[in-house]
Amino acid sequence: MFTRALLVVLVTCLAVDSSAGAYPFLEEFRVEFVNLSQLVANELEVFRAQNNLLNGLFNRDLVAGYGQFAWTMQDRDAGFLQEIVTADVTDGCRDDVLYMRLFYIMFQNEDIQNCAWQSNLYLENDAAIRFWPYHNPFSHENVRTISQVIQTLGRNNVLDPEAIRKELQEELDYYTNLRVGREEVLQDEIAEHNGTAEVIFERFEACRDYAYDWQQIDQNYLRGYLTTDCADVEPTEPTETTTGDDDTTTETTTEGETTTEGETTTEDETTTEGATTTEGETTVEGETTTEIETTVEDATTVEDETTVVEETPTEEPAFVASRRSKMLKLSKLLPFPIAPHRLGRLV
Repeated sequence: MFTRALLVVLVTCLAVDSSAGAYPFLEEFRVEFVNLSQLVANELEVFRAQNNLLNGLFNRDLVAGYGQFAWTMQDRDAGFLQEIVTADVTDGCRDDVLYMRLFYIMFQNEDIQNCAWQSNLYLENDAAIRFWPYHNPFSHENVRTISQVIQTLGRNNVLDPEAIRKELQEELDYYTNLRVGREEVLQDEIAEHNGTAEVIFERFEACRDYAYDWQQIDQNYLRGYLTTDCADVEPTEPTETTTGDDDTTTETTTEGETTTEGETTTEDETTTEGATTTEGETTVEGETTTEIETTVEDATTVEDETTVVEETPTEEPAFVASRRSKMLKLSKLLPFPIAPHRLGRLV
C-alpha cells in the first residue's frame, strides 16, 4: 500500500512540470492515450447503436409476424366454430364436438407458444455469438487505455526514461492497431445480422406453417364426427404417434399391437416357457413374437369410417409442454378418443 502511494506521488511529481527534467513525454503520452480512448469509445457507441437498431427493426418484423400468426389461427378457429354451430347434427353431438374443440385449442395454443419459445432461443443465441462477444473485449481493453501510463510506470524502472518511453510508444501503437482491427471485426459482425435474421425468420415461418397444418388436421378430425352425427364412430383408441418427414407412425392398442408407418404391422404375443427368436425380431424371454406385415400405400389412417390424418406436417419441433400433465388428466374426460397425431404430445 505504501509502495503504491509512493508511486502515485512520484508520477504526480514527474508530470506536474512537463517542461523540466527527463520526463516531459509522460504528459504527452497521457494526452494521446486519453484522446485515443475517447475516440474509440465514441466509435463503439456508434457500433452499438447500429447493432441495436438492426435488432430492433428485426424484432418489430418478427413480432408483426407473430401477431398475424395468432390472428390467423383465431380466424380459422372462428370459422370452424361457426361450422359446428350450423352443422346438421343433434344437440348432444354438437355439444361434444364443441367440448372437443376447446381441448384442441389448448394444443394449438401450445403450437404458437412453441414457435415463440424457439424464436427466443435463436435470438439469445445470436446475442451470445454475434457482435457482443467481440465488442465487450474491445470495450474492456479501451478502458485500460486511459491508465496505460500508470501501468507502464508500475512495471518498469522509473529511473530509466528511455525504457519507459519505448514501452509507452509500443502500447500506443498496439491500441492504434487494435482500433483499426476492431473496426473491421465489428463491421463484419453487423453485416452478418441480415443473414442471421433471415435464418431466424425462415424458421419462424416453418414453425408457423407447421401449426397451421396441425390446426387443419385437428379440425378435419372433428369434422369426421359432424359427418356421422357422432353415431357409430368408435375409432380404436391410439396410444402413440410420431411424426417425421413424410411419414406418420401411429400405434393403436388392441389385444396385440398395430403400427402404421407406410406399412402396418400386427403383433400377437404368445407366452411360452422357453425363449424363441424369430429372424429380424427381438428375442424376448418367455415370449414368441410373430409379425404379419401389410403394405399401406397411403399414409392416411382410416378407422371406423373416420379419417384421422390426411396430410402430415413435415417437421415436429422439440418442446416441453408446460400443461402436459393437466391436459392428460382432462383427456380422460373427453367424449371421443384423442386424435392419434396429438396423443403423442401427452404420453
